[in-house]
Amino acid sequence: ARLFPEAEIVARYVDSVRYEVLERTFAELDRVRVVPFEGIRDACLEAADLVLLDVPCSNTGVLARRVEARYRYSTRRREQLVGVQRQIIAEAIPLLKRDGGTPGRILYSTCSLDPEENQAQAKWASRWHHFSVEREHVRMPTGGPGDPPTGYSDGAYAVLLSQ
Repeated sequence: ARLFPEAEIVARYVDSVRYEVLERTFAELDRVRVVPFEGIRDACLEAADLVLLDVPCSNTGVLARRVEARYRYSTRRREQLVGVQRQIIAEAIPLLKRDGGTPGRILYSTCSLDPEENQAQAKWASRWHHFSVEREHVRMPTGGPGDPPTGYSDGAYAVLLSQ
């Protein structure tokens, strides 16, 4: 909201507890509308310049902070996540602006290091939904035992997709 003072921002979260946190967090900002999961399509159909997708993932980039995630990781779980991630990408496409000007973009992000959840998803979106990769960034975790807290960083992936 600070970076783009003219932007209207619409936020949603599937999880009801996190949705309530969003509502409380943005209650005082008129330019941020928090809408229920079911209402996002009606609120934003073909209107978004940018859709940020912070998708559920295996958390392999944050294992230093979320040790329990290593016990949830399996090939079967990753395959399920990949399917959910693709569904989220596909459901975001109708929200993108298509008015003849600059088309909307998708910023897809995970806290995973798994190529199946990251680069393979960008390739899938390119192949099946005709997106191109504008920018892509992989950040490996940094820091270790004995390092100052300022030296720590989670691992993450982000790709900017445009049509």
